[in-house]
Amino acid sequence: MQRQKKSNSDIRCEIADEAIKEENYDWHRSVELAIKHYKAWGDHSVSELDDLIDIVRRKIEDEEKRQSQIKLKQYRNLRG
Repeated sequence: MQRQKKSNSDIRCEIADEAIKEENYDWHRSVELAIKHYKAWGDHSVSELDDLIDIVRRKIEDEEKRQSQIKLKQYRNLRG
């Protein structure tokens, strides 16, 4: 079985995930760390870095929405 090479998009997503978790969902620190790790892979275009920033932003927003839904559900359960 042959391993598939990861796409640049997959790599950006993995780097974003790692940075977000390491920085505990702090947007600015997560973006800084993700860019630092991504640049360690070599030179990248501005559009690739913009894409990385968008990935971090979307992932944090998605997690915030998920947490809000959980809190709302817990609140409704408390009220009966």
